[in-house]
Amino acid sequence: MIDKTRYSILNKIGKGYSTGEFEDVFQYFDDEIVWESQWSLEPRVGKETVIDYYKTKGQMIKKSDSKVKYEIVEFTGPKPGELGLNINQKFDDQSNDMQIDITWTKDNKIKRIDICIPTLFQYKHISK
Repeated sequence: MIDKTRYSILNKIGKGYSTGEFEDVFQYFDDEIVWESQWSLEPRVGKETVIDYYKTKGQMIKKSDSKVKYEIVEFTGPKPGELGLNINQKFDDQSNDMQIDITWTKDNKIKRIDICIPTLFQYKHISK
């Protein structure tokens, strides 16, 4: 059974990567949220730090000629049944694929955001 609340939040994150507008997601960040990426040397820790990151990221997206496609997927391993987000960003002739793995609190706040290469997870597509 797909968790509709988490699906909705992931959809808002995907739209943020498409438009640069992440403000709808900030209310779901836990105070102690950690954002970490395989492409970044240091994690970002704390709600205000992660909000600042996404505000800057949003400005960069708005200024670029970025084309983004995203898809919410269901992990089959190593986190079976959990939802994730696949992102494909295109800038000019370059393409970047990434997968977003969310760790949730019991009350559907985002505790961790991990940005990974898509091949780290096995997943299945979810029908819209």
